[in-house]
Amino acid sequence: MLKIGINGFGRIGRIAFRIGLLKHAGELEFAAINTSGSMNVEDWAQLVNYDTMYRRCKGGN
Repeated sequence: MLKIGINGFGRIGRIAFRIGLLKHAGELEFAAINTSGSMNVEDWAQLVNYDTMYRRCKGGN
């Protein structure tokens, strides 16, 4: 299993995270995500699940 770290959780970081979860779930492990820390976890999850361009994440709750 390949461990991945994402530096920044903006649009590109969130899309990379979504692709990793949806298409490579058994191959990747997200070891760290570096963010500004200015929001709580629920708000970051909201941004991952709902995107204006890519719509709702199929694997999201």
